[in-house]
Amino acid sequence: MIRMAPNTKQIDGKAPAKKASDISWLARLTHPLVFFGAALAVYEGTVGTALLVGKHSDATVITLCLSMAVVIVAVTVTVAILVFKKPQNLMLMQQHTIEKQLEDTTRIRRATALIMTTPKPRSGADFLRLTEQVEAILSGSDV
Repeated sequence: MIRMAPNTKQIDGKAPAKKASDISWLARLTHPLVFFGAALAVYEGTVGTALLVGKHSDATVITLCLSMAVVIVAVTVTVAILVFKKPQNLMLMQQHTIEKQLEDTTRIRRATALIMTTPKPRSGADFLRLTEQVEAILSGSDV
């Protein structure tokens, strides 16, 4: 008997697919803009907690509030400069692989179309010829 966690469904004996929201928080932090936002939230939370919990003089409260404002402005300006000057550095690392993935998908579609349109092989030699054609398409050497 297969036991599953509550609130999960199993269809056709397969485990349920992961949702996009199941991505770990650490994986999301690899994106530069998310990292900037998280770092800013941690800093502001720390200074805000110090302001709320601690007993500070008026000068210290003003200094902490000004430092929070300066950091927010500095991070916003830094991110704005990076967005306009070096936008390629703000992309996910996998962006450069999209072209290769598209080529792979095109080859897979061509191989599938060949298999679907070719009549059923009548002999072992026909089957081997079809297999070689599919391998050539998938390897990209048929061009």
